[in-house]
Amino acid sequence: MRLLLTLAALAAVPATAAAAGFPVATVDTTRTGATAPDSPYRYVALPGKAGTTQLVKILRADGVAERHRTVAGAHVVAAVAQDGATTGLSADGSTLVLSTPRHRFPQRVSRFLIVDTTTLEAERRLTLRGDFALDGVSPDGQRLYLTRYASGDPLNYAVRIYDLAHRRLLRRPLVDPRSPDEKMTGFAIARR
Repeated sequence: MRLLLTLAALAAVPATAAAAGFPVATVDTTRTGATAPDSPYRYVALPGKAGTTQLVKILRADGVAERHRTVAGAHVVAAVAQDGATTGLSADGSTLVLSTPRHRFPQRVSRFLIVDTTTLEAERRLTLRGDFALDGVSPDGQRLYLTRYASGDPLNYAVRIYDLAHRRLLRRPLVDPRSPDEKMTGFAIARR
């Protein structure tokens, strides 16, 4: 019965539910969730009671909820573009990464939840000093690609890599090798 109530709540979630990244903070990801092209599942994060989140693993083919779990804390699927595109699921389907909702810019601390997709149990909570937004997950789920806002300007950022296996933020920003001196700027309208 509780799962049915959770799924009913999904249909009633207001469009102002929080998204993870800036400058797409008004994008509602509760209905979209996170998926990958070859994954048979969609993962949604719904606001729960008393600062919890309901995670639901849904079969994409028929919309049937296969598993659900309540996790402590407020977490959302990260929006990465103004068109509502999301990220957070590795291409191999093994790792789901959720963000905490953004309440201010810049943030002093950024938090992420790494979830085992089989059990929906939290594997790790990651806290980073500074303002980071999830931009992607490597195909094997071993690295996170994070947008780092350092200057307080949301259009001025660097992409950083967090190595989950070694639990460390790599020192150098990720750059286009064809234009290593070009500064990243702007924001995503759509993601393909």
